[in-house]
Amino acid sequence: MIEVKSLSVGYSDNQVCNNIDATLRQGEIICLIGPNGAGKSTLIKTLSCFIPPISGNIYVDNNDVRNMSNRQIACKISVVLSHAPDVENYSVRNVVAMGRYPYTNMFGSLSEKDINIVNDAINAVGINELADKLFNKLSDGEKQKVMISKSLSQQTPYLIMDEPMAFLDYPSRLEMIDILTDVSKNHNKSILFSTHNIEMAIHAADKFWLIGNNGRFLVTTPNQLLSDDRIINEFFGSRTADQLKYYR
Repeated sequence: MIEVKSLSVGYSDNQVCNNIDATLRQGEIICLIGPNGAGKSTLIKTLSCFIPPISGNIYVDNNDVRNMSNRQIACKISVVLSHAPDVENYSVRNVVAMGRYPYTNMFGSLSEKDINIVNDAINAVGINELADKLFNKLSDGEKQKVMISKSLSQQTPYLIMDEPMAFLDYPSRLEMIDILTDVSKNHNKSILFSTHNIEMAIHAADKFWLIGNNGRFLVTTPNQLLSDDRIINEFFGSRTADQLKYYR
């Protein structure tokens, strides 16, 4: 599991959230939600080890990330950001194969085992028909599928995603929820993803991590979230609480 203890995140002159205690367990899907500017992306970047915490600890399978090398972290955590990387002249297969780099030699050569893992990752997300297309020619939704496939080829137990549905239309968002659910349940991966779309996340999340503009942090379940207007009012306002009444 990924365990967070007394974590404070932000930048040197701007602490956005503090005293975070939370756990991402094996096979769980956790949705991080909060208003704009509350610090969702900052928390995601901290948990992904892109930026250091202000204070507190992050443990991955009981190992403090401060004592782990970049390669060790890359073998544990894969990351999908809201903006797909700007990659030109690379096929989808090449991009998915990048997930094998933590395991390859200094020349990045792929073994037969690596190639089989890449093919399995492509099959798992259902992007076989895209495999030989250029990545930069794909739609936003297709690119996100490719990045999830890359994370599968990376064979990490944990997948962290920052706004994976941000630029997708409604049908693509539904498909993304189905893909994340399948990846978690059938590939036994733990997934943390941030989103503004609470209604979508309710159908997939085992737990919610809520982050508010006042720096408060709360762990709750979909049932608790839907049954307690006080939580919604505090973190999002009464307008959102009214919208969620439909899901009760």
